[in-house]
Amino acid sequence: QIDVFYVDHHRTGDIPKSNTLTTLLNTDANTCTSLLVNEFLKGQYSYWAVAAAFGDNMHVSA
Repeated sequence: QIDVFYVDHHRTGDIPKSNTLTTLLNTDANTCTSLLVNEFLKGQYSYWAVAAAFGDNMHVSA
């Protein structure tokens, strides 16, 4: 078995139930995947997350 970690800020549809699937999903319009990953990593890569958020035109969230 392979563990899968899925992070997304888009609507995903139905997510399959699996003991090997971990998800971090948030469809709030004020977030993006990089901010979600940064939150998961407890701010370890905040400069990267802010740069990516700016790239997604999320200036306020960045």
